Amino acid sequence: MPALKSDVMPIFLNAIQNPNSSLPVFLLDFSGEISQDAFDDWLIAMSDLLASEQSFALIYHSRTGLTLPNNYRQIEAVWYKTHKESFFKYCKGLVRIVDDETQRQALDSPAFHKAWRVPYAVVLSLTEAKAWINTKIGAV
Repeated sequence: MPALKSDVMPIFLNAIQNPNSSLPVFLLDFSGEISQDAFDDWLIAMSDLLASEQSFALIYHSRTGLTLPNNYRQIEAVWYKTHKESFFKYCKGLVRIVDDETQRQALDSPAFHKAWRVPYAVVLSLTEAKAWINTKIGAV
């Protein structure tokens, strides 16, 4: 499993138990104020995950009150452009956990589904995220 190098991280990338699927599932939990170093560490961990050349599913949870570095969109865009083919090859599905229905509606748009190019869902809980993975991509 990829390891983040900082001792105290507001971003956690952890393998989670999903007994109904043989597909590894990783939870990315974003909370609090994310420093530039923490953001960079997250991208390194994601690069390591892709370099393992193993299929996986991702669950993203961006919690209320999250603060990201000012230039995170540009950095993430460059990373994504560099790694998108590997991402599409190995990521078998992406689920975003949001805190309320308003966020769900905003992130569950056709534009987001098209942009990710992998099976994509927006849900309100970890339980729902696991259920979606088991139903939609668990047999992968």
